[in-house]
Amino acid sequence: MSSWQIFFIVYFGLVVCAIPFFLREILNDKENETYKPWTLFVFFVLFVPFLYLILIVECCRRLCKYGWRLGWVSIRHVDLFDRWESIKEAKAKRIDKELNGWPEDPIERAECPRLKMHRDNEFECNDYIHGAERTLIYVANETCPELEDLFENHLDELNRWAAPMRTNIVYLPTLFKALQDDEIKSYKMPWASDIPNNEMTVGNDYMFRFLIHPEDRERMKHGLYLCQSIVRSDHYVNTYISSYYELLSPSEKDWGVQLEELKQKLYNEAFWLMPGPNCTVKNTAGDEPEDFADNQFNTQQPWSENVDDLMIEIRERVEKLRQRGVGEHLLLELIRPKKKLSQMLITKDYRLFLTDYNNLEIKMEPLVKAVYLLFLNHPEGILFKHLPDYREELTQIYVKLRPNGMSDRVKQSIEDVTNPLLNSINEKCARIRGAFVGQFDDWLAKHYYIDGMRGEPKKISLDHDLIVWE
Repeated sequence: MSSWQIFFIVYFGLVVCAIPFFLREILNDKENETYKPWTLFVFFVLFVPFLYLILIVECCRRLCKYGWRLGWVSIRHVDLFDRWESIKEAKAKRIDKELNGWPEDPIERAECPRLKMHRDNEFECNDYIHGAERTLIYVANETCPELEDLFENHLDELNRWAAPMRTNIVYLPTLFKALQDDEIKSYKMPWASDIPNNEMTVGNDYMFRFLIHPEDRERMKHGLYLCQSIVRSDHYVNTYISSYYELLSPSEKDWGVQLEELKQKLYNEAFWLMPGPNCTVKNTAGDEPEDFADNQFNTQQPWSENVDDLMIEIRERVEKLRQRGVGEHLLLELIRPKKKLSQMLITKDYRLFLTDYNNLEIKMEPLVKAVYLLFLNHPEGILFKHLPDYREELTQIYVKLRPNGMSDRVKQSIEDVTNPLLNSINEKCARIRGAFVGQFDDWLAKHYYIDGMRGEPKKISLDHDLIVWE
């Protein structure tokens, strides 16, 4: 409630309370008969309307100051207007990260307003490693030979300890050793075969670059830094919250005790790390709804990306490469200069080549490739429930791939893959995805395979300008 409204209510209340006193004096005045009418005239004709005159003047002032729309809001919807005023005042004092960025000067940055944290081990960051929310990174602002040796030589054991929490541990100085393997390097960065491995180094203090308040690093002697996707906008700028868990050298405190205490802290503070119950998919029987295939589609959005729907041989290869490249999301975020998508060349005999990835050929079975070419012909996407409308077009594409004719078995397969009541289309999409993910990492491959949300058209998101037909 605004100050002028409080004034009006108090003022009006005093006037109402004063009325009985005025009436008593008027009624008891027997000597001056003219006092009563003149008093009534002054009180009801001049005094009370004067109160409303104040209100009218205040309304006019607000209409002139804020305009008729906002002024009317300030009169009729006081709470809403006060909230707007507080937001406007806060925005005037905000740190505009998009326009100005966080101050580079440590003194200026130290003057930035701090958020009130829920826990003492939480820190404000101006960014975080996307996709690394379940990653514990060893950080230190001073050397500790015992801990460094432990993380460098026993990282596999530590990751087995972290596995039940569905997280992994990263030791930055040795992170790039995975790239010494040409197979892993080509899988994660198929365009970057010319990047020297000796240029890829990073220290244990790397994560401090994300701290909004640089002085916070003094509180992180050596411990584990938990990347989180928690974001707050108290200052009308995205502020990411990360946690830090201090570690002592094994000579100071038993290492097993420290790990047990750390696990308990993680369960208490980052409850989403706790292992969840196994989920099972119920098999359906009988008549399927017309959107059965769409409901069964395994969308590859960041929160649901997995390799479970790939062929066994592709799944094993992908999981092996990902295991060997521990901390892949962090690795890519640190070293990739920019996501580089390759041009796709489709030859006259319908072979698929990625010209910017050392002319990498993507191989598929004929019917799978026919489905892929069908979706390439429709960049706007295709709703699974409309698949029967594309049966003839798919047949024509298949005939071009296999001009020797079609058997009854192939005709039935084409009919099945365009039937939204069956799961055949999902099997073909999984094979298409496997053809790409089996060659390079999903953060690149997702632009080339068929994907989309359930209930929406499925399509290939690759820019059409990158698709070249001979």
